[in-house]
Amino acid sequence: MYIFKRNIDKKKLIRYGIYGLFFIILAVVVSLCAIWIKYKVMDFEAMMTEPEKREYSIYYNSLNHKGQLLYNSITAAAEELSEESEVLRYSYDMEEFQKIIGCIRGDRPELFYIDYDNLVLYHSNHRTKVGMVYLDKVDAIPGMIEEYNSAIERAMEFVLPSMTDYEKEIAINDWLLDNCCYALGERNALSSTSYGALVRGQAYCDGYAYAAKQLLNKAYIDALVVYGEADGAEHVWNMVEIEGQYYHLDVMWNDADIGSDSKLRFHGYFNLSDDMIKLDHSYENDGIIPYAVTDGSYYKETGCYAATGAELEEVFYDQLLKAVKEKREYIELLCPETKSNEDIGTPYTAALKRVNSELGYEALYEAFSVYDATARDNSVTIQIYYN
Repeated sequence: MYIFKRNIDKKKLIRYGIYGLFFIILAVVVSLCAIWIKYKVMDFEAMMTEPEKREYSIYYNSLNHKGQLLYNSITAAAEELSEESEVLRYSYDMEEFQKIIGCIRGDRPELFYIDYDNLVLYHSNHRTKVGMVYLDKVDAIPGMIEEYNSAIERAMEFVLPSMTDYEKEIAINDWLLDNCCYALGERNALSSTSYGALVRGQAYCDGYAYAAKQLLNKAYIDALVVYGEADGAEHVWNMVEIEGQYYHLDVMWNDADIGSDSKLRFHGYFNLSDDMIKLDHSYENDGIIPYAVTDGSYYKETGCYAATGAELEEVFYDQLLKAVKEKREYIELLCPETKSNEDIGTPYTAALKRVNSELGYEALYEAFSVYDATARDNSVTIQIYYN
């Protein structure tokens, strides 16, 4: 009798144990489901939350709210020179991460010290943070930022409040032409930054573009960075908004670097339309990049354009007289009908003689040198020589 009862108690214990295990498993499942539902709700709320819009930040504005959260987390960490970004309760895959750091790179040239190629993404189920990596030691960066801001101030001395936006754009383009050259020798990561262009005076195409964006935005002009190809190689340039219209600006391709002491300038890639830039540049427009439907030719806007060869003498006369008064060593020209230096020579000489006669002394030699501004059209820069 005793043995039988004991067996019944064992069966009850087993049954109760099974019930208990079942409820434990059920509680875990319910808890996990609750967590899953919580994160799904968070993801849904992030998806439904209207993204923020910021001035001069076209790539930030292209992100959804969730993407903007990681963008802000990374930039905040960079501004504080932190080792890691804050932990976000969202999950981001590598494709999303690469897209977001590309957006920061394009929008925020002042964060030049971020080593974008080596940032580390730490993520698990709905927990993400980024390990920050910089191009120099953390204690050296504040000094670099100070140098950077000083360089911006120097550049902006040539951008006057009385100027139109178009004139400000010319001043910024020309300042970069005068103060930066294409980086040669051993590859340096800083040459791909606005710091390389503004402080060191040496940059690759992306450094030129980031510096141009920084200065144009400082002048309250909307500018963005365009990533694409030119002559079959990866290339970076800008788009600029002037009076409600967007144009392409390629400062690096305007920088011919003719001699280390040269004062020549080139504007063959200044405010081009989509059709014009695509003659030797290409890029993917995924809906972010605005359209440039009109051509804001520098040559036409600044009186350096002759529609026919018959107009050349008057254009040369006006440009030479202006150059002498400004003590400038060059003039510029775009004329569809010029095929060679011989087409330029006769009207140039006639205009030069008129200028010398008007000045009352032989200010200019008849000699001149012609340099192509592009391989696309007849735009040239003409070096003039003084007595």
